[in-house]
Amino acid sequence: MNKGVSLVQTNREMRILFICKNVLILSVLIALNVNCENQADKEEIVDKKQTESCCDAENSTNSSETSEITCPKCGHKAVEKLPTEVCLIKYNCKKCTTELTPEGDDCCVFCTHGTHKCPSKQDE
Repeated sequence: MNKGVSLVQTNREMRILFICKNVLILSVLIALNVNCENQADKEEIVDKKQTESCCDAENSTNSSETSEITCPKCGHKAVEKLPTEVCLIKYNCKKCTTELTPEGDDCCVFCTHGTHKCPSKQDE
């Protein structure tokens, strides 16, 4: 009787391990897919920015949806989507991890370190 119970318990443990392994694999695949989609979005933003004329950007009356943040410490540049609901007061450089913050009377890191100010300042 003990061998039968032990065998059932072993089969149950194997099924649980199999399910856990599959859940882990699916989680990793989902995470990789999200990273690929985010990378594709960033590349599309960079491509779009490179095709715009500098004069078109300056004369445009539409507010910008992205801004290129430049790290004052290492000079790394990153194109980021401007938040529409809140001001971003902290940003970590993707290269050197320096924490950027607004300076002076600026309300957010985009106003200080970005090529375009945040949407609330663009409307002024």
